[in-house]
Amino acid sequence: MIIDTQHKQAAKPTNLLTAEQLMACERVAQGLAPHSHRAKMLLILNQSGSQAEAAAQTGLSPGQVKYWLARFRKQGLSIFTETQPVRVVSAVKPEAVKDKTAVAVKTVHKTTIEKEKTMKKQNKPVAKDDNKKAAKVAKPAQKDEKKIAKKAAKKQAKLIKKELKAKRKAEKDEKKVAKKIEQAAIREQKKIKKAAKKEADKLKDAVKKVQQKAAKKIEKQVKKIKQAKKKAKKAGKK
Repeated sequence: MIIDTQHKQAAKPTNLLTAEQLMACERVAQGLAPHSHRAKMLLILNQSGSQAEAAAQTGLSPGQVKYWLARFRKQGLSIFTETQPVRVVSAVKPEAVKDKTAVAVKTVHKTTIEKEKTMKKQNKPVAKDDNKKAAKVAKPAQKDEKKIAKKAAKKQAKLIKKELKAKRKAEKDEKKVAKKIEQAAIREQKKIKKAAKKEADKLKDAVKKVQQKAAKKIEKQVKKIKQAKKKAKKAGKK
């Protein structure tokens, strides 16, 4: 309940509220201010709470608690539906009081529901406006982020393109160098072959000359031997 249970566990309800008024106050206490504050105040006082406690627990000032308690004692539940004091005729029948109480309860409940609906309607456009404002504020930031991202992507693409170009150029240069080396090797091989051929030809010529000289020497020696034999035969005949 509304009253601090540690200090009022043994407190007994007073005769401030009837059963119908108690039910009405409990309903109103769950609604919107300022009626909810007044209803809570009456519930606290009905449970033997002091005016100071009612003020402390509802947020009302002691003067307001005293004022609305006096108004309630004069007007009853109509303090939740009217702002001006209403005179109550003491000669009213109990049945009429019950009917008025029921009507007041319904009116208070209806008023609370209507106020809640109005508050919701009022809050909706505000929320929409806030969302629109937030969207408007967010749009330029999103555009800036997109521009930055686009620039970064372009820059990255340029760097990648440049790297690919440099790589292709390096590959071409490597191929050119390899080709030049290969051509130089082929030329060197040709030179070596040509030089080797020349040397071989020289050797052949040298061998041929040596063979020719040797053949001439042998022929001369053979002639000498033949001549010597002839001389020897002639000398033998004599």
